[in-house]
Amino acid sequence: MISLGLKPFVRRTITDFGARLPLRVLTRSVPRDVIVLMYHAIGEKWEAHLRNLYPYKTPAQFEADLIFLKRKFPMPTWAEFVANRAKLQRLERPCVLITFDDGLSDCYRFVRPLLLKHRIPCLFFVTKAFVDNKSMFFRHKASLCIEAFRKLSHLDQDKILDALAVESRPSNRIEFANWMLGLGHADLRIIDRVCRLLDIDIDKILKTQRPYMTTAEIQQLHADGFAVGGHSVTHPLLRLLPEEEVEFEVRESCRFVQDILKVKDVPFAFPFSADGVSRSVLRLVAQDNPWISAMFGSNGVDLDEPFLLNRINADKPPVRTAQSNTLHLIKRSYASVLLRSVH
Repeated sequence: MISLGLKPFVRRTITDFGARLPLRVLTRSVPRDVIVLMYHAIGEKWEAHLRNLYPYKTPAQFEADLIFLKRKFPMPTWAEFVANRAKLQRLERPCVLITFDDGLSDCYRFVRPLLLKHRIPCLFFVTKAFVDNKSMFFRHKASLCIEAFRKLSHLDQDKILDALAVESRPSNRIEFANWMLGLGHADLRIIDRVCRLLDIDIDKILKTQRPYMTTAEIQQLHADGFAVGGHSVTHPLLRLLPEEEVEFEVRESCRFVQDILKVKDVPFAFPFSADGVSRSVLRLVAQDNPWISAMFGSNGVDLDEPFLLNRINADKPPVRTAQSNTLHLIKRSYASVLLRSVH
């Protein structure tokens, strides 16, 4: 393939050029039935538990996305999409599905009213351990630590580094943020230790700030007509887990949604990515649990297993705040696939 051996800068340049092509040219060259957009958060201000992880759109910017997408694409409900796929019904142009990961409370506060206002369907993927603010995502803890560390004097920062007493600790305060973001689910004890050293009371934050949706809010989303799916039990990087734990994280998170909503079928979205997770294992999970209606990855419009739909990350705000950047994001994803397909 032409992309093999190309430097990242060259690939980006070619992809940028391809993204300037008309969408109809790209969709004809890379035929797809569906475009799935993935968001995590929408907010009016930078939240400490999110600030160091990714940028995200304001409600006004997200509403601009909704207005643009509704004007340009069919936007079926999840039930309608599943029914059309079962009938092998092909559309003249791709439809669009909107999804949100992690089950953040901003989904209920900001996203839900805008979706209802514009009558646009959505899939919300929730992590079982976070629902009702019972525990906090390790990456959200890491972001809180970075924020608290930045506010300290240089002397106090050095004291924190000296007190860490772990082999992998950063050697200087400049490395602290990258070090924190490099810690994974298996490093929870280290992350919790850093929280204690920085006097971050995670339990208090969960009780007072309530960063995640409650069971009642999730049930209301379902009553509103939105689809809800599983997003793992504890939000680990699944490719690092044994096969039986992968199956547990997928099955039990979907079972949780099934139990609280009393639904027959539940979709699943991979935490982080489906990359590196054995497809043979996933095929077995899908075969053994046919009530898991589909799985969602995060590789744009790439094709994968028939039961796995990839998604385009739409979190990044537009450069021009009054305009939606979803067309650009969609076209870049198509252009990336087109580049790899050229021999």
